[in-house]
Amino acid sequence: MIKSFELENIKGIGNGVHKKVFELDILPNKPSLLIAPNGFGKSSFSTAFKALNRDRIKLDSRDFYKENEANKPKLVLKYKPADEDIIELLADENSNTISNHFDYFVISNQVRAKGVGQSFGGRTNVSASLNIDPIVLIDTVPQNVTLQYSFTDEKNAFGLLGKILPNLTAILRKQGLFVALKSDENLVSLNRTSNVGVRTRIDAFVHRIGLLPATLSRDELLAHIEANELNFLSSTPYLENISIVVLGFDLGLAHHKVIESYLVAIQLIKLYNADRVRFKSYCERKEYEVDKEHYISLFADLNSTWIEFKPKETQGSLVLEFPKAHLISNGQRDVLSFMALLEKARKKFKKQKCILIIDEVFDYLDDANLVAVQYYTTQLIEEFKVANRQLYPLILTHLDPAYFKGYVFGSKHKLKVYHLSKVQATTSPHLVKILKERNKATSIVKGDIEKLLLHYHPTQINRRADFEGLNLRPTWGEEANFDNFLNEEVQKYCNDENTFDPLAVCCAVRKNIERKIYQQIAEAGHREIFLNEKVSGTNEKLEYAESIGVPVNESFYFLGLIYNEALHWKEDRDDNSNIAPAFGKLRNLTIKKLIKSCFN
Repeated sequence: MIKSFELENIKGIGNGVHKKVFELDILPNKPSLLIAPNGFGKSSFSTAFKALNRDRIKLDSRDFYKENEANKPKLVLKYKPADEDIIELLADENSNTISNHFDYFVISNQVRAKGVGQSFGGRTNVSASLNIDPIVLIDTVPQNVTLQYSFTDEKNAFGLLGKILPNLTAILRKQGLFVALKSDENLVSLNRTSNVGVRTRIDAFVHRIGLLPATLSRDELLAHIEANELNFLSSTPYLENISIVVLGFDLGLAHHKVIESYLVAIQLIKLYNADRVRFKSYCERKEYEVDKEHYISLFADLNSTWIEFKPKETQGSLVLEFPKAHLISNGQRDVLSFMALLEKARKKFKKQKCILIIDEVFDYLDDANLVAVQYYTTQLIEEFKVANRQLYPLILTHLDPAYFKGYVFGSKHKLKVYHLSKVQATTSPHLVKILKERNKATSIVKGDIEKLLLHYHPTQINRRADFEGLNLRPTWGEEANFDNFLNEEVQKYCNDENTFDPLAVCCAVRKNIERKIYQQIAEAGHREIFLNEKVSGTNEKLEYAESIGVPVNESFYFLGLIYNEALHWKEDRDDNSNIAPAFGKLRNLTIKKLIKSCFN
């Protein structure tokens, strides 16, 4: 579990009282939404990890706090392994202990504005276009090397054993085998095959087979090895490990696969020890070929345009270049760039624990592409689960979590929500009880709460006794007392006081908008319909008012995005997750200006 992050002197985050500590308790292998309003510091968070190399934080000069390089950056990560004490990891301009425990990668929006100037008669006209910088999938293309192998020479070298020796010529083209041999564990085994004890046992086996009658047929020779040598081979250290790797691949071996796997392993060990550098280079090249084929296939499947879109070798790197902005849709561009970076992250992630930061990429996707990128992210999570590894996908966003829960993250992968901006507003627990009571289908006061308290209605509610019996604030059983509370809170908000109840402000705004519109309706019959028939929400009331000729300020519709969400309590969220979105929106200066205008 990642307990917390602490940032200092990175972009908009300062030091001392201006540093930021995010207490999160993030669980692995779950998509985690880190929600905060724009301007809070999400980009500073992602910048910290972008600037984090293996040894230290290396900031661009523009990314120091106040662009002052004297402000030294620092990133502290607190991590708690299962059944162990918390470990504090630190990265600054001189060191990085985070990289000892975690790999990390940041996916951010790759679109860049590019200006092109053209001179005409001494004047320069500049046109702008949106472009995506090429994405380097593989930094260095490995050299294409070959292994010096001759089946004829090997048969001669192994004597009688050459009669049953598998030919490696085709096997050397099996990319997956050499990718597997490249793993740290298998390279250790290959290295240790040069030990005297291993060499002696292999030589002794070859020697004993050479002493058998030369007239033995292939089948007789295989039967002899199975009966007399198999236990010896399986107990030979490191030879056994390599033969198990060989058995994991379909190499076209005959019916005696186990015996032949040892004979393949013996030849591979010989090739390795003859030139270790070349053998490792060969493995790296095969891994590159596998990756390149995967990328070509992946982007071909994703590309729905007529433009060829595939990675190419450019200046010693494998690079994905994007078409000009006018040749590809925004949605297509966003998904392709996201997938390119996700693949780059997958390639980089080697450690047991990895952090994937997705910086507001999801915030600007349409519905279909939002599903697509969530799907690919969950696929990576599943890969980590199967491998018993830990992935921390941290999705930085300013969006409400409900925007994600209707998609892939809402089912199997149990989206976790963390609000970076903690609510500082004082929210009345009595108002929360009112909102929760309204959700109860069997509540005896549900109708009056909905119609007379949370919406405007000139009829006065008088349910004091019922409120008391339901453990609601008794005085709020009379509408005037409830409205006094709302008006006090909205007055604090409009007076720019630091402490106010965001839910009360939202309710006051809605009731005041409905009151203003109601007062403009002249005909009694229309007023009756407005109050008692148009009950699906404020928007329905506003639309009705416009249909009968009452002018409605456009800002009243905009503000509906604020109060409608806030006043419908979500039982599947904690209190902070219900309150924080409203509080964050109310702090927006434009929103505040619109609300103030409602009360003028």
